[in-house]
Amino acid sequence: MEFDNFDKLSEFYKNQKIIKITNKIGLINISNEFEYDGKANSEIRRIVINRLMSSYPNLKSMKAGVHIAWSKTRWRELFNINTRIKKKYYTRCAFTLGDPFREGIQTKMAFIEWNPEFHDVSKCSEENVVYAYQTTKNNWKVFKCE
Repeated sequence: MEFDNFDKLSEFYKNQKIIKITNKIGLINISNEFEYDGKANSEIRRIVINRLMSSYPNLKSMKAGVHIAWSKTRWRELFNINTRIKKKYYTRCAFTLGDPFREGIQTKMAFIEWNPEFHDVSKCSEENVVYAYQTTKNNWKVFKCE
């Protein structure tokens, strides 16, 4: 399920324990123009990782990846906890970047910071808990282990 904001999510799940597994959404300014066309862009990846490292100097030691959604399909995979748990290289992540639903030339890239205790999403395993997370589209999704 998707929600426009955390308040609507909280109201829907008002009688359940909710744990936020993301910290915030942010934007990275990129001097090079790019488009989301489904193909990875190594130059843009290098730029955004360097920018993240300037704000998060512990990024290298986090032992968690940086995932960029270059396509709508990959975005759906990266923001689906079930899929991430099942795919070996998707399970651990510190930051998820990109909004391929934006069309045309881009000069900024949205990112989500995952809470350190949930860099490994397989830890979202407590039954009857709603794990809430923000996406780069600035909406909220949930995962429940049942």
